[in-house]
Amino acid sequence: MATSTPSTALTHKTAEDSPTQVFLNTPPAVLHLLGYSAPFIRTLTPIAQALTWSSPNPWLPWLILASWWFLCLIGDTIVKYGLNASLLLLLGIGYLSKPAKPAAVDLSMSPERLQLLLEETRQFNRAIQNLIQTYYIPLRNLYVWKNAQQSRLAITYLLTCSPAYLILTHYFGGTIWTMIQVLLIPLPLPQ
Repeated sequence: MATSTPSTALTHKTAEDSPTQVFLNTPPAVLHLLGYSAPFIRTLTPIAQALTWSSPNPWLPWLILASWWFLCLIGDTIVKYGLNASLLLLLGIGYLSKPAKPAAVDLSMSPERLQLLLEETRQFNRAIQNLIQTYYIPLRNLYVWKNAQQSRLAITYLLTCSPAYLILTHYFGGTIWTMIQVLLIPLPLPQ
């Protein structure tokens, strides 16, 4: 009669579930998926740890909770009163910052793959350029310092309209949002 001791049963179970055995028993498609998604998993792991309160840093979940409370309690105030200030801050940062130097690119791939990548990039670039020409450039021209007269006009507009915007938002903010909701959200028709 053979009896097994707890140590042999534990050793047998450990040898069966070793990382090598798990790796060998995993289908190749799953390994490819895990290999390709490794950067995303590596990025999302600290976020998931913080949200599930299992982070190695014990203060991180508390900071996330406090920032959530902050956002819920005074988020509407930030949106109402901080929008113009943030636009002015962005304009100031754009004025004071210098253009960034392009980073060096290391392309070590086959010529066929490079050609395919370049063609896909050209097609994507054409689509983006159409969107930029249509929507982004007319708005950007107001807020960049290439044309100083237009940028000064935009800053003057923001500085002169901000007090009126703040007063109207403070005293009539709820009424304005209610009117917008009534006008923009269609009411269900009776059946």
